[in-house]
Amino acid sequence: MDNTSLTPAVLFATADEMLLDDLLRLAAAAEVTPQVENDLLGLRRCWQSPTLVVVGQDLVEPLARTQPVRRSGVVVAGVDADDPEAYRRALAIGAEGVFPLPAEEARAR
Repeated sequence: MDNTSLTPAVLFATADEMLLDDLLRLAAAAEVTPQVENDLLGLRRCWQSPTLVVVGQDLVEPLARTQPVRRSGVVVAGVDADDPEAYRRALAIGAEGVFPLPAEEARAR
């Protein structure tokens, strides 16, 4: 079987390079190779396939405007811990968790 055709279990979606660096460091520590999408089109194209979708705060609001199909395994990363609107935006996409990275890296592991 050709493993290159398998869908990765984890999708990181962000255009924020600093956040992506944090997420990739966490993935390396967990020995996981994620798929990376840096725009809304790529995120929407892959939305249903991975077991875990980590959406960067930069793409949450644009994604919410598209009213994606609800699914499990969605979390938001890179939020400002003091931003109460971050949780409202996360709920709008059906996220199960919000992780203000890098402040909560240990919890995300």
